[in-house]
Amino acid sequence: MTDQTATPQPCLSPDYVDLQIRFAERVAQLSALPLAEALLRYTNFYRRMGFGVPGSDTPPAIWRDMVAGVDALAHDARRDRIFHTLVAQGDGSTVLLPGRFPFGCFACEPPNAEGMVRIHFGNRVANDKVGPLHASRMGERRAELTAMFGWLANEYPGAQRVDGGSWLYNLDAYRRLFPPEFAASRSPRNGPPYLHGMSTWGQFVDFRGNIRPDVRDHFLANLSELDMTAPHRVFPYQVFFTTAPFDAFRREYGV
Repeated sequence: MTDQTATPQPCLSPDYVDLQIRFAERVAQLSALPLAEALLRYTNFYRRMGFGVPGSDTPPAIWRDMVAGVDALAHDARRDRIFHTLVAQGDGSTVLLPGRFPFGCFACEPPNAEGMVRIHFGNRVANDKVGPLHASRMGERRAELTAMFGWLANEYPGAQRVDGGSWLYNLDAYRRLFPPEFAASRSPRNGPPYLHGMSTWGQFVDFRGNIRPDVRDHFLANLSELDMTAPHRVFPYQVFFTTAPFDAFRREYGV
């Protein structure tokens, strides 16, 4: 595994927290969910605090304190409380969840019982000049992928396939890092989307951690049309899912 010595750019700001709260407020309005539950299920706050995927277990005390009485607060007070709680949990950078192995901007999970490896991406390098997917940095990203799949091939020779899921598969700059058959396999998810991770919410921030105004404004304008049978449709970039045999990655990176 590669050593993450650089400090990633933060992607947490009051504006970023604000737009997620606005989405949760709209979800609560349409679904009759308590706002605290909508914040748990429809924002990435729980995961970025390091608590993993929301489940049926009782959330930790710090989460319960953060959302206690949140329905009675004005919007700005909600935003301020949640933002300051999130900042107190770390430096505002994306949390690497337990069970993921980092390789620069990439991370992977060990194969599951079916031999499927899931991969992830996050801006985990300090550079405020160009983004991690800039043409000048393709060599770095390819080197990270080569290291990651070389490690996987050695540690888990029984791996069968690789799956991904992110808004980033909308971007040519991201797709071209991978085997052609992996990039070409992209398709929308069948079934309820996951709206509690960076695979969806990452589209709102640039590599410096600043809000992308065009994406934010498009999203907020769409909220009036939110349909709870397909809430993901209000996001400007849809999440695509990809898959390819593990051997395609061995060939692509020569491992």
